[in-house]
Amino acid sequence: MNILKEIEKPFMRYIIKDFIKDRFDGKYPFDLKNQPKGYFMSFGEKNPDKIFYIIWRGNLGAGFFSNFTQILAHIKVAETLNMIPVVDFKNFQTFYNEKNPINGTDNAWEYYFKQVSPYTLDEVYSSKNVFFCDGEPPCRDIWGYIADDKKEYQNFYENHIKLHENVEKELEKYSYIFDERVLGVHFRGKELNFAALHPYGPTIKQMFDGTDELLEKYNISRILMVTEEKDYLDLFIKRYGKKVFYTDSFCVSKVNAYNLNPRENHRYLLGFEVLRDATLLAKCNGLIFSNSSVSIHSARLGNHEFSYYIENGYNFKNPYLARYSYSIKKLLPSKFGGLKNEILHNLY
Repeated sequence: MNILKEIEKPFMRYIIKDFIKDRFDGKYPFDLKNQPKGYFMSFGEKNPDKIFYIIWRGNLGAGFFSNFTQILAHIKVAETLNMIPVVDFKNFQTFYNEKNPINGTDNAWEYYFKQVSPYTLDEVYSSKNVFFCDGEPPCRDIWGYIADDKKEYQNFYENHIKLHENVEKELEKYSYIFDERVLGVHFRGKELNFAALHPYGPTIKQMFDGTDELLEKYNISRILMVTEEKDYLDLFIKRYGKKVFYTDSFCVSKVNAYNLNPRENHRYLLGFEVLRDATLLAKCNGLIFSNSSVSIHSARLGNHEFSYYIENGYNFKNPYLARYSYSIKKLLPSKFGGLKNEILHNLY
C-alpha cells in the first residue's frame, strides 16, 4: 500500500467535488488507440474516391463550447487536407449524450446541429478511406487566424454550421427582447475558479461596476443575464430589478449541474440551453463577459456596438493551489498578487 496516496485520496476528493463526476473508462470504439499512428481505417468499399475525416473528442470531451470550438478547428484541418469532415459524438460520447435518441439520433452533435457534411455515419463506416483525428485540439497554426479574426470566424460559422430546426424555433421565441436596447451579461463562475490552468472568472463587484458603466453610457433598457449560478442571477435581479431578463436555463447554487438528474434528458437540455443563450448573447447591442468559451463564441459571432471584457489571469497548474487561489486573490490588490483586473473594451 502506498501510504502517501491513501492519505491524498480524501484531499483529492475534496479538490474535485465541484467538477463533473463522470469518469472515462479508457475504451474507444474500433480499437482505435491500438491502431497505427494516424488512425486510418477501412470499413468497406463505398466511396473509394473520398477520404472521410472523423471528428471526435477524447475523454468524454469538455464543456459545450469547448467541444464546439474544437470541432470548428478540425473542420478547417479536414478541408486543408482535402478530406470530408464528419462529427461522431455517437460512438465517441460526450457529457451531453443521453441513453435514448434525441431528435431521432444518437449522435450528440446532431441533437443541436446539422451534420457538417452530407454523409451519415452509417455511410462513412461502410467506406474505404476513413481517417480519425486524435481527439485533441489541432495545431493552432491552422485554426488561429480564423479564431483571432472576427469576420473570418463569422464567415466560417455561416458556411459550416447549421442549427437544428428545434434550436431555430427556440430562438424565435425570444426575438421580442431585442425590440429594446439590450446588454448581454455572461457571468461565469463556479468550478471555473477552482480548475487548474483555467482563467479566473469575474468577481461580483467587477460585474456590477462594468454593468453600471455600460447601462449609463449606452442607454441600455434591458439586461439579458446568462449564468449557471443562481446566486449571481438573484444578485442581478436584486440590483437591477425589472431590467433583468433571463431564459429558463437550469441554474444551481453551489453544486455542479452535470452531477444532478432533476429532469428528463437533463444533459441534452444543458447543451440546448447554453447554445440558445450564447446565440442570444450574440444578438445583443453590447456584451460584458470574461474569458470563457461561451462568451468568447458570442463575442466573435455577434456584431456588438461595444463590449467589456474582464481579464483576471489564469489559475495554477497544481490542483491544490488552484482550489484555493481564487478565494485569496480576489481579496488582494492586483499589484500584490491579486486578480489581474484588466478591463479591455471592444476586444472582439
